[in-house]
Amino acid sequence: MHKRTHLATWGATWIALAAFSGAVLGPQGHARAGGCATVRHYTFGFAVRGGSSVPEDGGVLLVPTTASGDAARGGGLGELAAPPYTVERANGSATMTWVGLAPGWALLRPAEGLRGRATVVLGAERRAFVFGPRARGTLSAPSAPVVAFHDFTTVGGAPSGRPSRTQAYNSIQLRRAPPSGVRGIIVRYTPAAGQAPRAYGFGVEVEARGQTSFSFGARAGRCSPSLPGNVIAADAHVDVLFVDARGRLSAVASTQVVSAPAL
Repeated sequence: MHKRTHLATWGATWIALAAFSGAVLGPQGHARAGGCATVRHYTFGFAVRGGSSVPEDGGVLLVPTTASGDAARGGGLGELAAPPYTVERANGSATMTWVGLAPGWALLRPAEGLRGRATVVLGAERRAFVFGPRARGTLSAPSAPVVAFHDFTTVGGAPSGRPSRTQAYNSIQLRRAPPSGVRGIIVRYTPAAGQAPRAYGFGVEVEARGQTSFSFGARAGRCSPSLPGNVIAADAHVDVLFVDARGRLSAVASTQVVSAPAL
């Protein structure tokens, strides 16, 4: 039987592993030299267009979005700093709560009773939404998720003639495809008893209807920023959940990360 493993233990493990491998797990993996035309990074951006409806049990969904210039570091490995935001209404301001889901993924959750049109100002971006009552129905939990850790492997054929190492990554396999309207899958460490969930793990976008296989690897190319998030090692206990375009969260499916067979 595996011993239950939580955030603090695996956070320390991955800091050491990142140092050993040279992997860049944070959002600042952009290149400054060597022919790259611009310096880019990931930040939070709106997931849906202006005018969209937001139910009281949902929120304004924010997802990883590339931008030019230097990025501000977040509070931990692979995290992004939350940008300043305000909410404006015709008769004054309104209150919304920041809810972190995973690095680069967050919700701006409306205060209870917020109704009608309001404009969210996120950094330099402005977008108006229509806020209403709770949505009908609920989102079911991901169906029998299998989260696997694929370790670093050494391969030949590099231009230098020396062996090179591929990056580690996580794969997710679902028994059934996500419900219609689901925008992303969140995988984060299961919190210890009595503790609130923390936005520590990763999120992946649902790219096609009927999709059941997904993968996440933080490291990007030489002139591209690294995705925000943390590859999660085998044996860690994680929670897997859906988030839809209107910011509603599904029930949680808890599982343990397995080690993928070596190739």
